[in-house]
Amino acid sequence: AARERAATAEIIAAARHARWLALQESAVPLIAELAVGTADPGDTQVRIRCAVQAARLRRLMAEGDQVPGSLVHELHASADVAERRGIAVEIETAGLLPQVPGPARRVITDAAITILTAARSQARITLAAVTAGIAVSFVTDTGAVVHLPAAGEGVAIQQQQDGGMFWAEARWNSL
Repeated sequence: AARERAATAEIIAAARHARWLALQESAVPLIAELAVGTADPGDTQVRIRCAVQAARLRRLMAEGDQVPGSLVHELHASADVAERRGIAVEIETAGLLPQVPGPARRVITDAAITILTAARSQARITLAAVTAGIAVSFVTDTGAVVHLPAAGEGVAIQQQQDGGMFWAEARWNSL
């Protein structure tokens, strides 16, 4: 039992360290730019970067929560920043959703953060159980081209833009 507790403590410490390193790579440089005045908070691109980092911080906090439906929980945390900007975000589920491993959830939520940051007034996220995993689709009004982060960890991403409307699907297969 003592060895099991020690092993669990090591896993938790490694996960915390990995989250801290992720913050060092993304949020800390932005905060430093703001602190020394090289980033202007009035600049639209700086505000977008801040929104992305805020969503990532919320997702990192949600990743540590051990709850059923972790992906749904993390998507809600990611959507919170968009909702604070006045974006109407709808998240729906269909079917009994499988548990998605952490690295695959991160790929999906990275895509969600990028899409929600580009949204102008509304976004809809639908999670659906499929035969071998889960399909997460996004529909939003963007008005700009959205460049999604790379797929991986068993997640395939498709996207399509038609004028101001954007659609994407992230599909994770357990096989």
